[in-house]
Amino acid sequence: MLELDDWVQELIPELVNSYSPLAKVLQHNASGQPMQPIESALTDLVNHLRAMPTEELSSQQMSVLDEMDVGHLIGNRGAYWVERVVKTSTYDPATTAKKVGNAVSSLTKSLKEMQSFVNSAKNLGFYLEDQDMLRLQSGRFRVSICFQQEVGINSVPDLKNRSNDWFQIINGVAQALGEKPEDTKVVGVANGSTWVILGATAALTKALAIISKHAREISSNAFGILHDIEDYRNKRRMNKHFEKGFALALDEVKDKGLESLMEELSSVLPESITPEKTGRLKLSVEKLLNFIDKGGDVDFSAPVETSSEDEDFAADAAAIVSEEKRLIEDAQRAKHAARLIEKQVEDKSAPFLPSPASCNRWCCRN
Repeated sequence: MLELDDWVQELIPELVNSYSPLAKVLQHNASGQPMQPIESALTDLVNHLRAMPTEELSSQQMSVLDEMDVGHLIGNRGAYWVERVVKTSTYDPATTAKKVGNAVSSLTKSLKEMQSFVNSAKNLGFYLEDQDMLRLQSGRFRVSICFQQEVGINSVPDLKNRSNDWFQIINGVAQALGEKPEDTKVVGVANGSTWVILGATAALTKALAIISKHAREISSNAFGILHDIEDYRNKRRMNKHFEKGFALALDEVKDKGLESLMEELSSVLPESITPEKTGRLKLSVEKLLNFIDKGGDVDFSAPVETSSEDEDFAADAAAIVSEEKRLIEDAQRAKHAARLIEKQVEDKSAPFLPSPASCNRWCCRN
């Protein structure tokens, strides 16, 4: 929570300052006076939103922002939201001005609410430091697993099955890296959804982050094709020719995604591993891809980076943490991108969806 508060207090005031010029122009245009152009203010805001480092936030932290009703106003989600809202300004400038004005108010309110919560909790004696991170052994990274949706834990059989799946995931990756599954520790649990927090080595965290990143990319590409399939069916354009094309497109997305995944994953593996370990690794990859595809989530957190001025500073360890954080941010960025695509598809006005004329998939080329 303290990390989220620091992020909010540093970045939200700047974001409010970027929203305010657009809100001011829209309010003017809604007043009946001669219209002022909105393009400059809108472009500046969208650029600011897209540059925000939302990859630094975990899924749990993003959930807090969603509960505060500001998650959709931040980062790429915010850029998508404001562009959609402002498109209606030509037809209903008053409603648009009100929505953007409310966004500014919500962001300003979130600053006060977050600071108030942190201060109140401290005054009541609550310890807000990340307990899971404190329990990690030196050099360990936090891997948070969320069991939800189709891979939720709602019964004892679910608990048994999910535990077995994750044993196989950790076991296959660990053995490929020359580690033992027991080297990965369980350091905490959390509720809301069911979260299990692991303490993993740098190598295992790196491998899981690579798999997670590619899983999101595969899922995003497949999601767009599945939307196209549904769209063709709804418009009664589907036939055997298109069915075959879509099936081939889905296979192509998965095959190319897996090929890219294994290529990057090989860069963190020993030069040679036994066929038996290779088989277990592939099973781990398949199970983790399936876990994410069915709604499960995986978050990664690196230890706090040390300063070269610290007495216990170790250059090698600091370099590992820095590299891990880059991979973790790549995985988080892919996750946020996948969720944005899902949102765009749900709204049925997604600008990213190709038309048959511009699409390069098999089904549209043939």
